[in-house]
Amino acid sequence: MERELWIYTKMPDRKLDREIISAFPAARITENESVAIEVSKEKTVIVLSQIEIEKQVGLVDLNTLFYIGVRREREATFVFDSIFELGQQLETQRERQIEGVYRTYLEGLGNLSDDEVQYLKTQVEYFDKYRDTNSQKVKRDKVKPRFRKNTPEYRGIITVYNKPELAVAMADAMNSESLLLMEGDLLKPSLDEYLKISRLETAVESHLTGVDNTGFNIALDSLRKHTNLGRDISHIVKKRGKYKVLLGNYNALNYEHYEPELLKQFVETISRYYECVIISAGANIYDYLTLLSLNISDVNIICTSDSKSDVRWIRQMVEMLRVKQLIEPSKHHIYRISNHNGMNRYSNRVMEILFGKSFRGGLKKADAKSANRIIKELMK
Repeated sequence: MERELWIYTKMPDRKLDREIISAFPAARITENESVAIEVSKEKTVIVLSQIEIEKQVGLVDLNTLFYIGVRREREATFVFDSIFELGQQLETQRERQIEGVYRTYLEGLGNLSDDEVQYLKTQVEYFDKYRDTNSQKVKRDKVKPRFRKNTPEYRGIITVYNKPELAVAMADAMNSESLLLMEGDLLKPSLDEYLKISRLETAVESHLTGVDNTGFNIALDSLRKHTNLGRDISHIVKKRGKYKVLLGNYNALNYEHYEPELLKQFVETISRYYECVIISAGANIYDYLTLLSLNISDVNIICTSDSKSDVRWIRQMVEMLRVKQLIEPSKHHIYRISNHNGMNRYSNRVMEILFGKSFRGGLKKADAKSANRIIKELMK
């Protein structure tokens, strides 16, 4: 359902205005406030220039998209600061308009019996499933098993605790074209270092600039504005071979502004678009994203050195997660990284006593060979 598009601007020669007009050549242009207000009753209007505050009450909110620099009489439903976001907002608006048509149609049917309501509900669910299957390659379904039969691909969320080099090695070793490696350490990100990524910024033009313009921050901004993240996710991830990488936060001053509920929505949303997501989590389990990653995952890969302090901490952490977060120890796969001299303070038997079946043995180091071994054990 395509609607006629109007653009209200008093500065058509301004760079942004020119770009938007060029991007939507079929749109009609007006410099008249009254015309913009009137057509918003039935058409979609992009407002690029200021409309007098007292006159804005005449604009139909669901049909109006405001450039972020335009002062508004009240909080608007659709606000954008770039052509990228404008495209997202137009798609979101279109979806809402379609929902409005559905609602009007159903209201026109009058009172329905329970059987009729159930029938319509079944048809809508079938349509939504068909639409989602055909509009995106992957939509993660938690009802389905985590493992794909007859293929060496793992399906689900893997959290690698405080071992970014192992997270990278596992992503490199996996044979999947629907794999996302995600930075999960908000204070000390390091995937760019291990992957030798020099450009942190995304290709998205936004009010977020410099080190703030990373995939993680753009994704959160998209969720805050209720835009369609799945459709545009390809613009915010980095490509590495067959898989994608989502870089994290590189400005420590942002940390205190991340809302827990938004972070949860972010992880749940991002995991729908890939069959497998590997989260490289930080060391601090009191950090919300690290704790969330350990909670929401299908399996946690936890490595410890052979030192007394490290083994003690991992044991205490596993117990805290069990008591405080109700995360069963069986969800963790714990590995001991051997000392350089090959001598271990704790034998496998001692580690099994400490961690039970969660202990999966020793690794010489967090490299490709170890990654392949871990993946094979995940597939059992």
